[in-house]
Amino acid sequence: MRHLSLFAILVAVIQFSCSSSPDAERKIVQGGVLSALDFATALQQAGPATILDVRTPSEFAGGHIVGGENADISSGAFEKRVSELDVSKPVFVYCLSGGRSASAAQYLKGRGFKRVYDLQGGIMQWRAAKLPLEQGGGGAKGAEMSQQAYEELIKSDQLVLVDFYAEWCQPCKRMAPYLAEISKEMADKVKVVRIDVEANRALSEKIGVTMLPTLLLYKGGKVSWKQEGFIEKEAVVKQIASR
Repeated sequence: MRHLSLFAILVAVIQFSCSSSPDAERKIVQGGVLSALDFATALQQAGPATILDVRTPSEFAGGHIVGGENADISSGAFEKRVSELDVSKPVFVYCLSGGRSASAAQYLKGRGFKRVYDLQGGIMQWRAAKLPLEQGGGGAKGAEMSQQAYEELIKSDQLVLVDFYAEWCQPCKRMAPYLAEISKEMADKVKVVRIDVEANRALSEKIGVTMLPTLLLYKGGKVSWKQEGFIEKEAVVKQIASR
């Protein structure tokens, strides 16, 4: 069940709700894919509602929307929880960046739920909008890379290609093999570094990573190219070769 009475969310909603488009306002009432601010508005307006965090338990423990409950879509927990819900009531779903919640929303709609709200860009966009999260719920968190360590990493005579990824991210998995190839084939030109956003949440937020995968190509310690989302190997090689 939902437990949202956070002053911080109310302030954000009041401040930004006037900028919602007619389409966004319709989705706030009827359901749909919503931006972080519109998602927060819908939560306030919905009354009692269920908020399903469809990430893994360890992801959930690292920070989740207040009132959210963990229902990992990759396990039987999600389908079991859905079977217990009233299809006439609103359901809010989210994940890290939007991929898994889109599948969850489709599943819910296929089972007769009329008002399904999907957080566009997931927790990454929620954090970027400076909306509050709560911690806890189990799971372990390892040591993160510090900002200082990251800055030392990108200060190199070589180009440095940083790949921000997550283990569950399918586009990330598709890109991993060719990034390993580039690391070997272009070793004299570029250093390839992969950073797991789940193990390095604070750093990823500081760098401004809001979509997976994200590639950042550094030259002399400064970003010379950025790519969000899947991209083929040839396009990446072309960018590296042109620097």
